[in-house]
Amino acid sequence: MELQTARKEVHGLEKRKDFKLIVCPEPRDVLSLSSKIEIVQGGGSIVYGVRWRTFIAFSLRTSIVMNLNPKTLRKPHRGSVTVIVKSIAEEDEKLRRLPDSLSVIIASQTPLHRLRRRGGGYGGGEAEKFVKPPMHALNTAERAATGNRVDVKRLFYRISLVGATGGKVSDVLNSFVSKAYALDTRVLFNFVREFRKAKRYELCYEILEWMKENKYNYGPGQYAVHLDVVSTLKGVAEAEKYFDSLPAEVKDRYTYGALLNSYCRESMAEKAATLFKEMDKLNFVSHLAFNTLIAMSLKLGEPEKVSFLMQEMENRNLPVEPFTWILSMQAHAMMNDIEGIERAFEKIKKGNGIDWTAYSNLADAYLKIGRLDKAELALEQLEDLVTSKTHTRSAYKFLISFYATTGNSDGVYRAWDLLKAHYPICHNMSYLCLLQALSKLDKVDDLEKYFEEWSTGCQYYDPVVPRMVIRTYLSHNLIDKAEQVFESASSKAKSPLFEDYEFFMDYYLKKGDIRSALRHMEKAIAEVNQDQKWQPTPEIISSFFMRFEEERDGVGAEGFCRMLKKAECLDSKPYLSLLQVYVAAGKSNVEMRKRMEEDGIEISSEHEKLLEKVCPNANL
Repeated sequence: MELQTARKEVHGLEKRKDFKLIVCPEPRDVLSLSSKIEIVQGGGSIVYGVRWRTFIAFSLRTSIVMNLNPKTLRKPHRGSVTVIVKSIAEEDEKLRRLPDSLSVIIASQTPLHRLRRRGGGYGGGEAEKFVKPPMHALNTAERAATGNRVDVKRLFYRISLVGATGGKVSDVLNSFVSKAYALDTRVLFNFVREFRKAKRYELCYEILEWMKENKYNYGPGQYAVHLDVVSTLKGVAEAEKYFDSLPAEVKDRYTYGALLNSYCRESMAEKAATLFKEMDKLNFVSHLAFNTLIAMSLKLGEPEKVSFLMQEMENRNLPVEPFTWILSMQAHAMMNDIEGIERAFEKIKKGNGIDWTAYSNLADAYLKIGRLDKAELALEQLEDLVTSKTHTRSAYKFLISFYATTGNSDGVYRAWDLLKAHYPICHNMSYLCLLQALSKLDKVDDLEKYFEEWSTGCQYYDPVVPRMVIRTYLSHNLIDKAEQVFESASSKAKSPLFEDYEFFMDYYLKKGDIRSALRHMEKAIAEVNQDQKWQPTPEIISSFFMRFEEERDGVGAEGFCRMLKKAECLDSKPYLSLLQVYVAAGKSNVEMRKRMEEDGIEISSEHEKLLEKVCPNANL
């Protein structure tokens, strides 16, 4: 019956030249339908094919592609779905009316004769005998299935540049979609996963908000990821609001676990305990929840609770994984218990869970209790492990950092050579790790050498790398070199380097050179606009006023306040500091109270005491 209906629909549209077609059978009919219907000759060219359990039909004349995934067609549709598109101008409105179960994209026009054929023809035959649609006509999931990830990689790269270019993730995604690419939930969450690893939570949040606005459906565990990103970037209060807004059916062990993790990360012990009890009643408690509580206990400086929590896990027959034993090692290190550290490590070895992270944590535990000899031995075992077999970049970067911590420069260079041997193309973060290690070892000449190597060969100029070099030069009073690197970085960066300006301000203020500090402040303020907001840190503001007060420089303090007003951070605290400068300088200003009121400053008792000295007759 479905097949007959489909044939009627096809032949009914056969003579039309302005159509876009889709036949929507039940899932079980997909294979039979695709193997029996031939190409429709006439106005538009319709091609049926089956690949990766996906039913694809597209009309080349109207440049519309529609993807029917049998997995999404759980409920039978009433009849077949037919959409007529008479002009490009009508596409948006027509596409909005399609069922949610259909994934639709707009493709470029491609003549039928240019499509490559496989097997025995366009229509009939077995599943592998199909017309392969042009790659640009496939949605993201389908392109991934073919192994061609060029467009997905391009999109990921463009999003990753948003921070440097000052744009918006939503603009990038909308631009990509407008060019006829459909983005599925899986691909976007893969992006979120990668950006979370890199701790670029702003990008994660913008992607998820875009998905929310465009009404994407989440799968199991994905609401929990969204909650965790909200918590990390916006705070626990916003995470609670997000959790409360979720429908009851998606409040599962994953979302509860993400909220518990938010509480534990912020050391909210009472809220964590209350939520854990609620999870226990709902039978949502797993070994992950216990690991979260154990990690919070360590953060709160309560290592003695770890043994109790691990015993409770065993009582509930929950698995004690290698990560749990790593936490146990950390707890014993806090209690200066070397035997406990080694017992926990032996548990990891017996459980066949030994990898580079076990050795790295063992070395860290030994270092914390002052056993440098044993820490070095653990590092050597780790180096042997990563030499014989390729591991993630993180393993080699740990070696570089840890050898620097122990003062072993030879180990740093060996680890760097290992990293380059296994990963010939070194990313920005790998170079940053090496430069940090060299800075810690005071190897300034080598730092300059490897920074130059990075500068000439980097694929993407990340200001974080020169920022590390600038800080090192400043710490060694190499101000001229620091200024040169800063000028070069400023010319290559896509947005103002406000953080670097603050490094120079801090350096000059500590040297007592307030004029040079103000010069950098002026340059930073000059780059502030509607698209580039910036405010100096409270520490920088406080340091400036401290210098003004020491020098009894009311004029300089007033000029600084004008800069703060441009940066929109002239509030009650800077005004309090300004009054203190006036008092120290023995100066008065009869307009001060009026000025503060005009600026909307709430006058506290501290302000009042100082105002009595600065403008004693203002109320007379």
